[in-house]
Amino acid sequence: MQCPYCGYEYDDELTKCPFCATENTREAREQQRETIWSLQEEGKYIRNNLPKQLLKNANRTAAHMGRKILAGILFVLLLFGVIAVSIRTIKDLKRENNIQQLEEYLQAMELDALVSCMDEIEEYDPSYEKYYEVDSSYRYLTYAQESLGWYYESLDDPYSSEDTRTYYLATAIAYCVNAFQEADTALSDQLIQDNEAALEQILMQTQNLLTAISITEEEVQEILDLGEYYYIGEDVVPYAILARERIE
Repeated sequence: MQCPYCGYEYDDELTKCPFCATENTREAREQQRETIWSLQEEGKYIRNNLPKQLLKNANRTAAHMGRKILAGILFVLLLFGVIAVSIRTIKDLKRENNIQQLEEYLQAMELDALVSCMDEIEEYDPSYEKYYEVDSSYRYLTYAQESLGWYYESLDDPYSSEDTRTYYLATAIAYCVNAFQEADTALSDQLIQDNEAALEQILMQTQNLLTAISITEEEVQEILDLGEYYYIGEDVVPYAILARERIE
Protein backbone atom coordinates (compact mmCIF):
# COMPACT_ATOMS: atom_id res chain seq x y z
CA MET A 1 0.00 0.00 0.00
CA GLN A 2 1.44 3.42 -1.09
CA CYS A 3 0.43 6.46 0.90
CA PRO A 4 -1.43 8.86 -1.45
CA TYR A 5 -0.14 11.82 0.55
CA CYS A 6 3.62 11.20 1.01
CA GLY A 7 4.18 8.20 -1.29
CA TYR A 8 5.49 5.97 1.51
CA GLU A 9 4.76 2.28 0.98
CA TYR A 10 3.51 0.19 3.91
CA ASP A 11 1.56 -2.96 4.69
CA ASP A 12 -2.06 -3.00 3.47
CA GLU A 13 -3.36 -4.12 6.87
CA LEU A 14 -2.19 -0.92 8.55
CA THR A 15 -4.92 1.63 9.03
CA LYS A 16 -2.54 4.63 8.90
CA CYS A 17 0.69 5.58 7.12
CA PRO A 18 3.55 4.98 9.57
CA PHE A 19 5.39 8.01 8.13
CA CYS A 20 2.78 10.77 7.90
CA ALA A 21 -0.12 9.16 9.75
CA THR A 22 -2.45 9.57 6.79
CA GLU A 23 -5.44 7.26 7.19
CA ASN A 24 -5.61 4.13 5.02
CA THR A 25 -9.15 4.70 3.74
CA ARG A 26 -9.33 1.38 1.96
CA GLU A 27 -8.46 -0.57 5.07
CA ALA A 28 -10.74 1.61 7.12
CA ARG A 29 -13.64 0.93 4.75
CA GLU A 30 -12.85 -2.79 4.88
CA GLN A 31 -12.87 -2.79 8.65
CA GLN A 32 -16.06 -0.76 8.64
CA ARG A 33 -17.70 -3.30 6.33
CA GLU A 34 -16.55 -6.11 8.61
CA THR A 35 -17.93 -4.29 11.63
CA ILE A 36 -21.26 -3.67 9.90
CA TRP A 37 -21.42 -7.28 8.78
CA SER A 38 -20.64 -8.45 12.29
CA LEU A 39 -23.35 -6.23 13.70
CA GLN A 40 -25.81 -7.47 11.09
CA GLU A 41 -25.03 -11.08 11.93
CA GLU A 42 -25.38 -10.38 15.61
CA GLY A 43 -28.71 -8.69 14.95
CA LYS A 44 -29.93 -11.72 12.98
CA TYR A 45 -28.87 -14.01 15.83
CA ILE A 46 -30.65 -11.86 18.38
CA ARG A 47 -33.82 -11.72 16.26
CA ASN A 48 -33.83 -15.44 15.57
CA ASN A 49 -32.54 -16.95 18.79
CA LEU A 50 -32.96 -14.55 21.71
CA PRO A 51 -36.81 -14.55 21.81
CA LYS A 52 -36.75 -18.34 21.76
CA GLN A 53 -34.22 -18.42 24.56
CA LEU A 54 -36.15 -15.85 26.56
CA LEU A 55 -39.35 -17.81 26.03
CA LYS A 56 -37.58 -21.00 27.01
CA ASN A 57 -36.21 -19.36 30.13
CA ALA A 58 -39.61 -17.86 30.92
CA ASN A 59 -41.28 -21.24 30.50
CA ARG A 60 -38.67 -22.86 32.69
CA THR A 61 -39.15 -20.16 35.33
CA ALA A 62 -42.94 -20.45 35.15
CA ALA A 63 -42.76 -24.22 35.43
CA HIS A 64 -40.47 -23.92 38.43
CA MET A 65 -42.76 -21.39 40.09
CA GLY A 66 -45.78 -23.55 39.26
CA ARG A 67 -44.17 -26.52 40.95
CA LYS A 68 -43.42 -24.40 43.99
CA ILE A 69 -46.99 -23.05 44.12
CA LEU A 70 -48.44 -26.54 43.70
CA ALA A 71 -46.16 -27.87 46.41
CA GLY A 72 -47.27 -25.01 48.67
CA ILE A 73 -50.95 -25.69 48.01
CA LEU A 74 -50.49 -29.40 48.66
CA PHE A 75 -48.65 -28.62 51.88
CA VAL A 76 -51.42 -26.30 53.07
CA LEU A 77 -54.10 -28.87 52.20
CA LEU A 78 -52.14 -31.56 53.97
CA LEU A 79 -51.69 -29.31 56.99
CA PHE A 80 -55.42 -28.53 57.15
CA GLY A 81 -56.17 -32.22 56.73
CA VAL A 82 -53.89 -33.13 59.60
CA ILE A 83 -55.42 -30.39 61.77
CA ALA A 84 -58.97 -31.52 60.91
CA VAL A 85 -58.15 -35.15 61.69
CA SER A 86 -56.47 -34.11 64.93
CA ILE A 87 -59.48 -32.02 65.99
CA ARG A 88 -61.87 -34.86 65.12
CA THR A 89 -59.68 -37.34 66.99
CA ILE A 90 -59.57 -35.09 70.05
CA LYS A 91 -63.36 -34.65 69.95
CA ASP A 92 -63.89 -38.40 69.58
CA LEU A 93 -61.60 -39.14 72.50
CA LYS A 94 -63.27 -36.46 74.61
CA ARG A 95 -66.72 -37.83 73.76
CA GLU A 96 -65.64 -41.37 74.64
CA ASN A 97 -64.24 -40.17 77.96
CA ASN A 98 -67.43 -38.23 78.69
CA ILE A 99 -69.63 -41.22 77.90
CA GLN A 100 -67.51 -43.49 80.07
CA GLN A 101 -67.73 -41.03 82.96
CA LEU A 102 -71.47 -40.45 82.50
CA GLU A 103 -72.14 -44.17 82.36
CA GLU A 104 -70.27 -44.69 85.63
CA TYR A 105 -72.36 -41.96 87.28
CA LEU A 106 -75.57 -43.39 85.84
CA GLN A 107 -74.89 -46.93 87.01
CA ALA A 108 -73.88 -45.67 90.46
CA MET A 109 -76.99 -43.42 90.54
CA GLU A 110 -74.77 -40.41 91.26
CA LEU A 111 -77.12 -38.03 89.49
CA ASP A 112 -75.65 -34.82 90.91
CA ALA A 113 -72.27 -35.79 89.44
CA LEU A 114 -73.96 -36.70 86.16
CA VAL A 115 -75.58 -33.27 85.92
CA SER A 116 -72.27 -31.55 86.68
CA CYS A 117 -70.58 -33.58 83.97
CA MET A 118 -73.32 -32.66 81.49
CA ASP A 119 -72.71 -28.97 82.28
CA GLU A 120 -69.19 -29.33 80.87
CA ILE A 121 -70.43 -30.72 77.54
CA GLU A 122 -70.76 -27.79 75.15
CA GLU A 123 -72.02 -29.42 71.94
CA TYR A 124 -75.07 -31.59 71.34
CA ASP A 125 -74.31 -35.17 70.38
CA PRO A 126 -76.81 -38.04 69.91
CA SER A 127 -74.42 -40.27 71.84
CA TYR A 128 -75.48 -38.46 75.02
CA GLU A 129 -79.22 -38.90 74.42
CA LYS A 130 -79.97 -41.27 77.28
CA TYR A 131 -78.07 -38.97 79.64
CA TYR A 132 -80.00 -35.93 78.37
CA GLU A 133 -83.27 -37.49 79.57
CA VAL A 134 -81.93 -38.13 83.05
CA ASP A 135 -80.22 -34.73 83.16
CA SER A 136 -83.35 -32.81 82.17
CA SER A 137 -85.75 -34.49 84.59
CA TYR A 138 -83.28 -34.47 87.49
CA ARG A 139 -82.54 -30.77 87.03
CA TYR A 140 -86.24 -29.97 87.39
CA LEU A 141 -86.35 -32.11 90.54
CA THR A 142 -83.38 -30.28 92.10
CA TYR A 143 -84.93 -26.89 91.18
CA ALA A 144 -88.16 -28.01 92.87
CA GLN A 145 -86.27 -29.09 95.99
CA GLU A 146 -84.44 -25.74 96.13
CA SER A 147 -87.67 -23.78 95.75
CA LEU A 148 -89.37 -25.91 98.39
CA GLY A 149 -86.42 -25.27 100.71
CA TRP A 150 -86.88 -21.53 100.22
CA TYR A 151 -90.58 -21.94 101.00
CA TYR A 152 -89.90 -23.70 104.30
CA GLU A 153 -87.30 -21.07 105.21
CA SER A 154 -89.82 -18.32 104.49
CA LEU A 155 -92.23 -19.87 107.02
CA ASP A 156 -89.74 -19.09 109.78
CA ASP A 157 -88.96 -15.64 108.42
CA PRO A 158 -91.16 -12.99 110.09
CA TYR A 159 -90.40 -10.57 107.27
CA SER A 160 -91.52 -12.95 104.53
CA SER A 161 -94.80 -11.97 102.90
CA GLU A 162 -97.65 -14.27 101.98
CA ASP A 163 -97.05 -13.59 98.31
CA THR A 164 -93.39 -14.59 98.65
CA ARG A 165 -94.30 -17.87 100.33
CA THR A 166 -96.91 -18.60 97.71
CA TYR A 167 -94.43 -17.79 94.94
CA TYR A 168 -91.81 -20.18 96.36
CA LEU A 169 -94.34 -22.97 96.68
CA ALA A 170 -95.80 -22.33 93.22
CA THR A 171 -92.30 -22.47 91.75
CA ALA A 172 -91.61 -25.74 93.57
CA ILE A 173 -94.85 -27.22 92.27
CA ALA A 174 -94.14 -26.11 88.71
CA TYR A 175 -90.63 -27.56 88.66
CA CYS A 176 -91.82 -30.74 90.33
CA VAL A 177 -94.51 -31.27 87.71
CA ASN A 178 -91.92 -30.64 85.01
CA ALA A 179 -89.68 -33.32 86.51
CA PHE A 180 -92.62 -35.71 86.70
CA GLN A 181 -93.54 -35.09 83.07
CA GLU A 182 -89.96 -35.46 81.78
CA ALA A 183 -89.33 -38.73 83.62
CA ASP A 184 -92.77 -40.20 82.91
CA THR A 185 -92.59 -39.36 79.18
CA ALA A 186 -89.10 -40.85 78.84
CA LEU A 187 -90.19 -44.06 80.54
CA SER A 188 -93.39 -44.28 78.48
CA ASP A 189 -91.68 -43.75 75.12
CA GLN A 190 -88.97 -46.34 75.81
CA LEU A 191 -86.95 -44.93 72.90
CA ILE A 192 -83.74 -45.16 74.89
CA GLN A 193 -82.66 -48.07 77.05
CA ASP A 194 -80.40 -48.48 80.08
CA ASN A 195 -81.53 -45.33 81.89
CA GLU A 196 -84.81 -46.64 83.29
CA ALA A 197 -83.54 -47.11 86.84
CA ALA A 198 -82.50 -43.47 87.15
CA LEU A 199 -85.74 -42.22 85.60
CA GLU A 200 -87.83 -44.41 87.90
CA GLN A 201 -85.95 -43.07 90.91
CA ILE A 202 -86.54 -39.47 89.77
CA LEU A 203 -90.22 -40.23 89.16
CA MET A 204 -90.58 -41.74 92.63
CA GLN A 205 -88.84 -38.78 94.30
CA THR A 206 -91.05 -36.40 92.35
CA GLN A 207 -94.22 -38.19 93.41
CA ASN A 208 -93.07 -38.19 97.02
CA LEU A 209 -92.36 -34.48 96.82
CA LEU A 210 -95.76 -33.73 95.33
CA THR A 211 -97.39 -35.80 98.06
CA ALA A 212 -95.42 -33.92 100.70
CA ILE A 213 -96.82 -30.59 99.48
CA SER A 214 -100.34 -32.07 99.18
CA ILE A 215 -100.67 -31.93 95.38
CA THR A 216 -102.94 -34.70 94.13
CA GLU A 217 -102.58 -36.66 90.89
CA GLU A 218 -105.66 -34.90 89.52
CA GLU A 219 -104.09 -31.52 90.20
CA VAL A 220 -100.85 -32.62 88.54
CA GLN A 221 -102.80 -33.50 85.42
CA GLU A 222 -104.65 -30.19 85.54
CA ILE A 223 -101.33 -28.34 85.71
CA LEU A 224 -99.97 -30.37 82.79
CA ASP A 225 -103.05 -29.43 80.78
CA LEU A 226 -102.18 -25.75 81.23
CA GLY A 227 -99.42 -26.12 78.63
CA GLU A 228 -95.66 -26.19 78.50
CA TYR A 229 -95.21 -22.57 79.63
CA TYR A 230 -97.27 -22.80 82.81
CA TYR A 231 -94.25 -22.62 85.10
CA ILE A 232 -93.34 -19.07 84.09
CA GLY A 233 -96.83 -17.63 84.58
CA GLU A 234 -99.26 -17.33 87.42
CA ASP A 235 -101.35 -20.36 86.47
CA VAL A 236 -99.88 -22.52 89.25
CA VAL A 237 -100.53 -19.94 91.98
CA PRO A 238 -104.07 -21.23 92.78
CA TYR A 239 -102.65 -24.72 93.33
CA ALA A 240 -99.95 -23.28 95.56
CA ILE A 241 -102.59 -21.47 97.64
CA LEU A 242 -104.54 -24.72 98.05
CA ALA A 243 -101.35 -26.57 98.97
CA ARG A 244 -100.49 -23.97 101.61
CA GLU A 245 -103.91 -24.37 103.17
CA ARG A 246 -103.31 -28.11 103.42
CA ILE A 247 -99.77 -28.14 104.78
CA GLU A 248 -99.58 -25.02 106.97
